[in-house]
Amino acid sequence: MSSGCTAKRAIEKNGYDSGFQYLKVGRTIDPESILSGDLPSYNEFAKYVYYLCTGKHHQDEKKIKEKDFFVGSAGSLSIYLIYKDNLDELSKLALNLFLAEKMREKHPEERLVVYAPACFLDEEFLRESGI
Repeated sequence: MSSGCTAKRAIEKNGYDSGFQYLKVGRTIDPESILSGDLPSYNEFAKYVYYLCTGKHHQDEKKIKEKDFFVGSAGSLSIYLIYKDNLDELSKLALNLFLAEKMREKHPEERLVVYAPACFLDEEFLRESGI
């Protein structure tokens, strides 16, 4: 039996008004919109990245630190987003040795998850650094 029939019966049985309701829950964040120049704010993107990493909504948005590219922690993970909501600045950003070492200093025991538009570090370094 299709789910459409099940939904129809539930609506009729419980006396719900039938029909659909369109709800917008937030800005669309996808590669196509970003590449077209429709850039989300740092906080919007950081919350999205946090959800991608954890499957949970960010519980303490005050911990998001754009200046340090820090999104938040979850268990033994520290999550970073190297991002600016300006195309010119964004095109110049990358995970490099300086940023990786700075992140590792702040979270020496945690595994680091870093989202960045580019990476100037090799796989061996990333693996050995827990990134």
